[in-house]
Amino acid sequence: MVITSVGVAPVAVPPEAHLTLYSHLESLPRSAHWAVQHASDNDDGLHLSQAIRSGQAVAVSDASLHGTSGTSSTVVKGSSQEHRLLCHAQVPGPVKEGDSLRCKLAGSYSAVLCVNAICLQHNVTQGSIMVACDNINSLRPFKPEYLPNPRDANLDLMQAVWASVQQSPIDWNPVHLHGHQDRKVKESHRRLSALNCEIDARAKLFYWHLSTVLSTLEAPQLPVHNEGWTVWSGDIKLPSPSRECLYAAIQDPITQLYSI
Repeated sequence: MVITSVGVAPVAVPPEAHLTLYSHLESLPRSAHWAVQHASDNDDGLHLSQAIRSGQAVAVSDASLHGTSGTSSTVVKGSSQEHRLLCHAQVPGPVKEGDSLRCKLAGSYSAVLCVNAICLQHNVTQGSIMVACDNINSLRPFKPEYLPNPRDANLDLMQAVWASVQQSPIDWNPVHLHGHQDRKVKESHRRLSALNCEIDARAKLFYWHLSTVLSTLEAPQLPVHNEGWTVWSGDIKLPSPSRECLYAAIQDPITQLYSI
């Protein structure tokens, strides 16, 4: 064997990895993972991308609230029953007693992040989706005239949903549903109402599941991607940093005299 020349070995370039819907979800900032880590889909979002392009897609979310903790569930589907995306999440704190709005917003946030990932995966640049919920206030961030306000309840999640909608390449059409239509006379949106009942049940099942695998169901204090500036009092986030809320957090008697 005779060496006839010497040179630098070429750098081996690995083949480009095939990006999947899940890889797009995993590439989201860490502060968004709580909302999408339990997402599941069986065809990489292909059917849903076609439904979004043709304006036939719907996203329905609901939640389950127990004391100061809660869960949300979301479904994104087109015309087919076989191909749809389901997502479940534990609602980040603080969750107040009776604050169902925060839990519903968590479901809306999951929906927008998942749909945006589908659009990125399949290069969807235009289309529309109908988003439905039985809490009318949770639909405000989807309306064109909405702008976040520090006085909004759960401003952090309202801002996160709104900012994520602004980043979306498609139109979002909000529809308010009456809750628990399985116990009442059916309304006009029968398809959406049926999904709402299903997702309500799934949110309750997910809460039960968490109760069996977690040592505590206390709502985790987490930053939320796209929530903007936040105010914290120690380890507790102030999700609605209105003037009254800030004065109460300061707990200075002299300062509180000027809160009126």
